[in-house]
Amino acid sequence: MSDDLHRRRDEFVVLDGVAKTYGFGELVGHALRPADLSISTGQFVVLLGPSGSGKTTFLDLVGGIERPTAGRVWRQAFGTLSARTRC
Repeated sequence: MSDDLHRRRDEFVVLDGVAKTYGFGELVGHALRPADLSISTGQFVVLLGPSGSGKTTFLDLVGGIERPTAGRVWRQAFGTLSARTRC
């Protein structure tokens, strides 16, 4: 994908290889394994999964509350957020 990830006007959120881990060294927990996703404006999306599957982490990443450990999140209103982006 291009640097700004924005490919179409109707895209509202784009995830490109987004992952989130916590911990360090051998003690690493994967809250969200690498994922790609595109959500268009007006599209209805449902997140389903058991407790601990990464639903809240996903929403925190899309909302800009958390920064991804890897990959990039592009949001129509705010641009790109990546592991290297300064908040």
